[in-house]
Amino acid sequence: MILVGALAALGAGWLCGMGLNCLAAWLVARRAGSPAEATAVPEPKRWRRLGLQIACALAMAGLWVRHGPTPVLASAVLAALLLLLIAAIDLDVRLVLNEVLLVGAGLALLHAAAAGWSRLALALIGGGLALGLFLLLALLQRGAMGAGDVKLAGLLGLMFGYPAALQALLLGVIVGGVVAAALLLTRRLGRKALIPYAPFLSAGGILTLLLN
Repeated sequence: MILVGALAALGAGWLCGMGLNCLAAWLVARRAGSPAEATAVPEPKRWRRLGLQIACALAMAGLWVRHGPTPVLASAVLAALLLLLIAAIDLDVRLVLNEVLLVGAGLALLHAAAAGWSRLALALIGGGLALGLFLLLALLQRGAMGAGDVKLAGLLGLMFGYPAALQALLLGVIVGGVVAAALLLTRRLGRKALIPYAPFLSAGGILTLLLN
């Protein structure tokens, strides 16, 4: 039963990845505004589009195996899809869109409120703490992290609450460090090069969904 469900989740995740690719393209084009600006937006590379579909499929299969057919699965899948959408857009245009963050924050707060006042309080504490920590990092290392990354950290805090938000952030930092080190060692990235950080934070969030 678990294997059959995981295979079905793989297929569903692949289709969801196709949908996320379309949604990401629409959001980026919508933000561009004028036709002239829209034509200047680069087309997502094939590896990025394919990578999103693979990541989406693996995430949904993993969440099925971890949570099974439970109410937790639905909220975890929704959170994972939102994080993957944020990561995809950041890879495409180096932006974390405020409208996506606001939708995520609203859903996270509604979910926390439905679980009770104590859960809502933990979500607010986690959001404030995560936002404060990454704001401090951004101020200490100017240029290494954008305002969108700081706000995404706050969203993760709202999603997971305290103390699970710290795990998500730590995992994101670890993933980012490993990838950056690998790119430096293979000389695919210069020491002063800037890379999108939202995909790493999103990865930390998805790993937390899989582990908790």
